[in-house]
Amino acid sequence: MPEIILIIYLAFFAFIIFFMISIINFMKRKTQNDELLIIKIEELINKLPGKDS
Repeated sequence: MPEIILIIYLAFFAFIIFFMISIINFMKRKTQNDELLIIKIEELINKLPGKDS
């Protein structure tokens, strides 16, 4: 019986570690995509007619 509980604990911690790594990778990709989006929006704003600068 204790072996089953140990396996359940290990599986739970493995899932938590996998989930945390997935979240970290997602946030890295999101940050890169947000930076590219900001650059594109700035380019579009500069192309608007009547822009003084």
